[in-house]
Amino acid sequence: MLHYLQRQHEKTGRSYRRLTAAYDLPRSRVLRWRANVRLGNLPIRRRGRAKPPPSALLLLVVYLQMAALRHQSARSPGLPSLCQEWSAIIPRAQLRRLASDYRLRRRRRARARLQRLHCPHAGTVWAMDAAVILGVRWLVVTDLASRYRFPLLLADQLPAQRIRPYLEQIFRLYTPPLVIKRDNGSNLDNPLVDDVLGAYGVLALNSPCRYPRYNGAVEYAQREIKTLVLILHRFAGLPIVEALERTPGILNTKPRPCLHGATADDVFHTPNPALAWAFTSQQRKESKHWIEQRTDAILATMTARNRRTQAAARRLATETRMRDLGLIAPVAPPKVLPH
Repeated sequence: MLHYLQRQHEKTGRSYRRLTAAYDLPRSRVLRWRANVRLGNLPIRRRGRAKPPPSALLLLVVYLQMAALRHQSARSPGLPSLCQEWSAIIPRAQLRRLASDYRLRRRRRARARLQRLHCPHAGTVWAMDAAVILGVRWLVVTDLASRYRFPLLLADQLPAQRIRPYLEQIFRLYTPPLVIKRDNGSNLDNPLVDDVLGAYGVLALNSPCRYPRYNGAVEYAQREIKTLVLILHRFAGLPIVEALERTPGILNTKPRPCLHGATADDVFHTPNPALAWAFTSQQRKESKHWIEQRTDAILATMTARNRRTQAAARRLATETRMRDLGLIAPVAPPKVLPH
């Protein structure tokens, strides 16, 4: 097979990567065959004698050495040299399984330590994000406490020039929140959008770079919208634009277990007199001034001064202010059964 691949490579000029993909061969196996030939051996070497199963004490020693490595999400730097050290006693496949199991347990422990930010009061914290389906783009703004979905902004493109009047419209129709979460897109993190947020006293809370889980509630809202839109489009025969226009109203009248059986429409439109003081113009200015001072104090303790550290300091200051006002509360994930 290796000679046939070599002839095909010389005749057609196609790379070995394309040839192995065309013949559905594992590329690592072909590379191992070629390496054996370069060393003067047969392409396929005879399997050696099976190694005896290692003892539990030996596996514990190897496991402790693996724990000392600096593991990443999918790789473990230093693992190849560790496998080479123990390959005479323990099979390489078993060593790789040990490293994979350790990374899995490490991710599970890290996930168990994470806390979720819970918004107990409706109308205080919003989130916005853009998405696309079948060539149609939209911007969704949702209330995090009540899961209320505002009417979508539909367009072929969503520049900041179109987002600004849309935000002004929903701010006039509803009481503006104190904080609105967004990602770092150029159309959302934009001076035009910042101007309308500043005019209504709304604080912007940006997500960390390449960490969409920070704004996971609006990501879930996008997935929920896409699922319902595809159902209305494929089974009810509605056009995509009409399905997108109907989706927020359907979702707002859906009873939700997280709201104890109530709908998002009922929870969002129920006034909360105890929070009226937090939305006054004076209180919004005081919150903005407090966050600016706290951001400067955090940056004073940092050695690195760049755009990422400034964003992290402002995000930490904003979260601290929201927690002091009772607008968010860190909640540990509940313990559930494995299945």
